[in-house]
Amino acid sequence: MTQNPRVAFGLSAQTIALKARTGQLRQADQLRLAMHFFAWMREDTGARDAVADFLTLAPEDPDAAGLALEAWVRAYAHEIAPVDLAALEAATAPDYSWQERADLK
Repeated sequence: MTQNPRVAFGLSAQTIALKARTGQLRQADQLRLAMHFFAWMREDTGARDAVADFLTLAPEDPDAAGLALEAWVRAYAHEIAPVDLAALEAATAPDYSWQERADLK
């Protein structure tokens, strides 16, 4: 498990969102999300709103609740660790022609 509470909360929230979307969400999962919020993200108003919205919507429409929580996790991940796509593409570009995928030509 990561030592960064923001990353840990994001991973926990993503797991619970996927459980909701696949019909595997239990009350224990909802409680775990709330506990993780209070343990790691108590001061973050965005996380508070996302958790509150999820817990409100999950009993009636778990799929929609999971989608909304996943959207928040994605936005939050980009907020705490922005991705420079140009740098990523440059770092993963093949050095030699034989490293290119033949099925993409």
